[in-house]
Amino acid sequence: MTTITIIISLINSILSLITFKDKELYKTGCGVYLFFSSIFTFFTTIILIFKFWILIITQITYTTNRSFLYFQCISLDFLLRIGLNMNEWLITCVAIERALTVIKGTRFDQKQNRRIAKYVIIILFIFITSTSIHDPINRNLLSDGDDNNDDKRIWCIVSYSDRLQIYNTFIYMFHFFVPFIFNILSAVIIIIMTTRQRTVVHSKEPYKKLLREQIKQHIHLLISPFVLISLAIPRLIIFLVGRCVDSIGNPWLLLTGYFISFFPLIITFIIFVVPSKTYTKIFKQSLTQYRQMIRSQLHFCQ
Repeated sequence: MTTITIIISLINSILSLITFKDKELYKTGCGVYLFFSSIFTFFTTIILIFKFWILIITQITYTTNRSFLYFQCISLDFLLRIGLNMNEWLITCVAIERALTVIKGTRFDQKQNRRIAKYVIIILFIFITSTSIHDPINRNLLSDGDDNNDDKRIWCIVSYSDRLQIYNTFIYMFHFFVPFIFNILSAVIIIIMTTRQRTVVHSKEPYKKLLREQIKQHIHLLISPFVLISLAIPRLIIFLVGRCVDSIGNPWLLLTGYFISFFPLIITFIIFVVPSKTYTKIFKQSLTQYRQMIRSQLHFCQ
């Protein structure tokens, strides 16, 4: 199951990169956000693979290289946190830009928004990193057992003061729920605004009928945030329960948490590319180009 999930996650990120690296898509703010979301998805998947197998190895062997263990202790979880949060916020930025596109209509400046998108990504990265920097600072290694015992294990633990624990919980909840709220609000705004625009063209049509039509047309915008947060809820539970459970005595709880963290990363392609005719068309074109390139290379080698 783990191997299947890892493979699906990697395939998802690669397919997303193939789609969103298109030059035409990159000219829009949404394209920029989705391209970088694909990069962070791929990056996070690789880190998750490393973390998962390191946890497995430390369970079946007695690794005592403290330098290696300390490095992975302070770095991998920190990078995972940044990667997962960046991916969630970038998806939220896509939703917000779509809402702005509908609100502004013809006044929407794609070139300006593309420039803004690049600054937003930098600001998001700095913000997420700065709100997570307390995590590696408060991590340490703890030996399980007597120093003379050859079977002792070395664990990575995080220890917060009461105030820092409150701050950590608040930040975690903020990065978890705020993107979800923005996604829902953006979807609602898109539906309401497009319905109002429709009433101008179809003035004789009942408003409720037009509203129902727009809900059906944009139902994926409403479903996607709930799917993403549903898949992320187990990670939230692990975060909340993990504080109350002895991680040394329950290492498989941590393994489960990291495994579950994969799930939101395996559906980016399904959520954004599959429902969109434009993205699907670009994906097929990119795939055709890659096939032709591979064939030409193989032909050249022969």
